[in-house]
Amino acid sequence: MSQFHELSLSTGPAGLVFECADGCSRRMVVERQTGVLTIIDRGDPYAQHRGSHSDLSMSAPSVTGAGAHEGPAAR
Repeated sequence: MSQFHELSLSTGPAGLVFECADGCSRRMVVERQTGVLTIIDRGDPYAQHRGSHSDLSMSAPSVTGAGAHEGPAAR
């Protein structure tokens, strides 16, 4: 069974900064202009990280079988 860690949210010059509130040191930034997610510090690789604020939420990713998603590289 996976362990869940909660993320807290603050703002920074680059955008929204998510930090693990459970002490594993994971930090992520969502760029304000592009919405690109960048992981700054990995933290606990075995924990599932989640958090939300207002109309923004981060939850566990959904993984599907091979070939279910055709990205830009497949076109």
